Amino acid sequence: IYRDEYYNKETTTRPGEADVIVAKQRNGSTGTVPLSFQGEYTLFSNLARPGMGEDYM
Repeated sequence: IYRDEYYNKETTTRPGEADVIVAKQRNGSTGTVPLSFQGEYTLFSNLARPGMGEDYM
């Protein structure tokens, strides 16, 4: 799990976001999954980007 906000507090361009990096998976794909992060609850959820509509959430 990578949160730019944690490592670059003063220069982050992605506050409230995190990336889950899947580097190895036996029978599936690998890659990076962007998520929304709510620190006060330690909660990760789907990241709805502008233009995706409410059906995505």
